Parts: sequence; C-alpha cells; structure tokens
Amino acid sequence: MVSEPPHVNLHKWLNPKSLQYNPTLAAAVFHYSARTERNERLEICIATQEMMKAAWKYSNRLQILLDGTFGLCDRRLLLFIVMAIDEERHGIPLAFLFFSAPAGNLQSSAGYDTEILTHLLSKWKASLEDFNEGKPFYALVAITDTNLKERAALLTIFPDINKMLKGKAPVLLDIKARLWLLEEALISTVSLEAAKTIIADETQVLQTLTDNVSAAEKGLLHLNYLTSYWLSFDLWASWLDFGRHLAARILGCKFDGVLPTTNHLELFNSLLKRKHLHRWQRRGHRLRLDVLIKAVVIDILPAIFEQHRMQRQERGSIREWILSLPGGQRLWEERSNAQIILPPVAYLVNDPVRDASASAILYHRQISVPVLEEDGLQFTCYSSHATPHDRNPVQYTICIRYSGSASCSCLDFIKHGGACKHLRAALMRANELRQRYQIPSMPLPSSEQEARNIYTCTTLAAATPTSASTASPTMLAAIRIQDMFDEGGIGYLSDEDPGEVSDCSNGDAESVATDADDDFNFVSTVCRPFKYT
Repeated sequence: MVSEPPHVNLHKWLNPKSLQYNPTLAAAVFHYSARTERNERLEICIATQEMMKAAWKYSNRLQILLDGTFGLCDRRLLLFIVMAIDEERHGIPLAFLFFSAPAGNLQSSAGYDTEILTHLLSKWKASLEDFNEGKPFYALVAITDTNLKERAALLTIFPDINKMLKGKAPVLLDIKARLWLLEEALISTVSLEAAKTIIADETQVLQTLTDNVSAAEKGLLHLNYLTSYWLSFDLWASWLDFGRHLAARILGCKFDGVLPTTNHLELFNSLLKRKHLHRWQRRGHRLRLDVLIKAVVIDILPAIFEQHRMQRQERGSIREWILSLPGGQRLWEERSNAQIILPPVAYLVNDPVRDASASAILYHRQISVPVLEEDGLQFTCYSSHATPHDRNPVQYTICIRYSGSASCSCLDFIKHGGACKHLRAALMRANELRQRYQIPSMPLPSSEQEARNIYTCTTLAAATPTSASTASPTMLAAIRIQDMFDEGGIGYLSDEDPGEVSDCSNGDAESVATDADDDFNFVSTVCRPFKYT
C-alpha cells in the first residue's frame, strides 16, 4: 500500500495481529525493532530458511565475510551482509542486517559503530542456534576490511577468531605506485622483522629524494603510518600472509582456501544494487523502504538460492553421468584435480593507457638497446617506479621473436597476456632503431586467437630441426644481421650520433635508465628527474 508510510507497512506486515500480516516475510525476519524515538534506530535483520541452512553448512567452524553498503533505498539505511563460500568458491549470503543511520548523522556510510554491529551479529548468532535446537554456532575466521568497528564487533561475538582476522592491506589513495609495490611486498612477509626491514629500506630511499621533497614527505608519512599502526603484531598478523597461513592451519585447509579479501561480498553488493534491485526501480529512482524489504525477501533471495540449487543439481547430474561411464571414476578425479592454465600470449590491441606508460618508459630511457638472440631480440627494462637509490631495482626481460610471438617477465603479462607497457616500449624502441639499422619487422598479432595459433605452430616447429635451406625469410634476415655484427659492420647501436651531446648529462637526475655502451652492452644511466605523479 503506497498510500501508507513505509514504516507503517513494515509494522503491519510483521505484526501477527494485523490484517496485512505477511507470514512469509515474518518468517524470514529474525529481528525487528521499530524506530519510535528520535534517538532510536530502525532494525530489520533477514535470514530465510535456506540462508540458515547455508550458514550451518558453509560457515560453522569455518570462515565468514562481513561488509557493508548503503544507498539501497530512499531512506538513510545501511546494510551489512554476512557471507560464506560454497564448494565451488562462490559467495552465499547468510544474513542481511538492515539498520537506519542515527538521527543527525550527515553521512549514511558513517552511520554505524561497534555497538550496533555487535547487537545485530548477536541476534544473528542467537537465531542460528535456535534454528538448530540450541547447538552452539561459531566462526573460526572472519574476512572483513580494515575497519576496526567491524573487527571489534566480530571479536565480541566470536572470541575464537582473535588474531585470525583477515583483511585488505591499508591503502592510502594519495600515495603513489611505488608505495603500492611496497605494500604488495609486505603482504607476502611471514615474519614481523622482514616487514620492518622492507619499510626501513624504503625509508632510506625516500630520504634521499631531495629533488621532490613534497612527494618524499608524503611517502615517509605513509611509512610512519604503516610502522606505528599496522606493524603491531596483532594487526600485522591479520592482513599479511602470516595470518593467512595461521587461518589455514586452524581451518585445516590449504593456504589458498583462506580468502585474502572481501571481493566475493563486494561483487555481490554490486550485483544486488545494479542487477537485482534495478529491476524494481522506476526510472532509476531508489525504492521505498517497504518495497525494498519485500522485494529482498519474496523475490531476490529465493531467486539467488534457486539459481544456486539448480547449479548444484547440474553439477551433480554431470558427475553421475561421468561416473556411469567405463573408467568414469578416474576421469572424474582427473577432472576435479585438473587445473588448465593457458600460457600468456602476446598480441597488440589499442590501449591508450599502456601506450602512454610505454612512451614514458622510453622518454626516461628505462629500456635497453636490444641484445640479438637466435630467435629474436631481447630487451631489459627497469620498473617505471625504480630510482637510482634502490639497492636492487626491479628489472623485466622482454623478448620479441621473429616468429611473431613475444613475452615479458612482468606480472601484468604473466597474468593477462596481450601487450604490457614494457612490451609496447620495446616495440617502440625497435621501431626507433629500425630507422637507422637493418632490423627486420616483427609485428605482433592483433588478436589472442591469432597469437595462440602462432604459439602452437612455434611449439610444434621446435620439435623439428630447421636447416638453413628451409629457414624462413625472417630467419635468413636474422642470420644476415648476425653476420654483420660478427664482421663489425654496424659496430654498436646508440641513441645519439657521435657529434651529439646528451641532454641527460646532469648528475642530479632521478630515474633509472639504460643506454648503449658498445657491442650491445648497456649500463645504468641517470637521466630525467623521478617524480611521484
């Protein structure tokens, strides 16, 4: 009834004495508290029968995720969702904890504290124990973000998860990419001393960046924050790999079985807003509170669990069919344990962001002249975040082959393939040198399928010896170039003519670069200033 205020409709639906009483809705709401005074909150906590069963199956003595969202309806209402992970590592919602922001609160996203979260989590735990005839329910590991309000509430309700909380590493948005790399290195540490050493080394580097005092001060400020706050033992153990190893031992699972982030829950929050609730909105307007609650209980949650049930039935049918075949048991075991990981392949598509990064690498002279290999050209490239003050700057190896394949040792290429910024910089470097020297054209394929075809052909060809008489024109050109180098016909590749004076001769430069020396040997050269930009 849209003629009634939303809170009035809710009260009538949940009141057994009301003519508008909705038993389906009431059965799914395990806690309801109306807002009758200005200093009170509206509280509505939802867990259907299927959610209760899922909680006992997937989260009792296991791990749970907790995260919040807002902007779901036309009132200042917050939603915290408790989630678990099923056998297929898919997220399963276990409870929806709705509550209103306090009176006078100016920002809905900040309208919660430890007290309200503790209160609602305790109601959820009690409802689960009532559902299962009083058996105690507890979680061993909780994955949340770095918010201490959520952490404190979880520790109050589940004391056994102390020192086992996982979370995302702290991120200070105005700190630049170099400190992101530092935090990635911190995450992999398994001892507190190793983490302190990493920060001490970075502190020493930043203290030497006198040309950009402002950026260095920001970096040092962030390092002080990490040291004083996040490197206390309890917090360090909660968000680095040490805590993940400890959680895996408690759960009796592999290291990868412990979730490192709340990504499952954040994706679910996004789907809830942009897919499920969007179907109920008119012209993009936010839903009324009563419409939101009714849609969640009557339509959205049943649809989510129906999809989950159908997927499980489909997997079960496939398993039964495979097991019915001769040798099916072995086939199923191999299928369950198999991990098909395709190797990354290089292909060039339009990417203005990576092209701009590649141009910056070339501009700062952070990529070497190529070394001639039997099957192509090999480049060495410094990380774009390296400085001359790094003891061991990160370097990547890029190979561009005559066959049309290429590779880079950076994580971007290893994880995604395509053409990373280092590979694009190597192509630009080769094009520059090709204007003066007889370097054959080595274009990359323009699609992943074409790149995989090349990879397959070269892999098969590698098993068959190739004589000079059957070599491809590209290979013959490569042999000719090698002969010219052996005869001293080219001498060395240099970026500058003999009479030119380098514009990078000043000694106060702050970027790591590479340039030609002779016979393709290159040495580190400092050129243009390094900046946090």
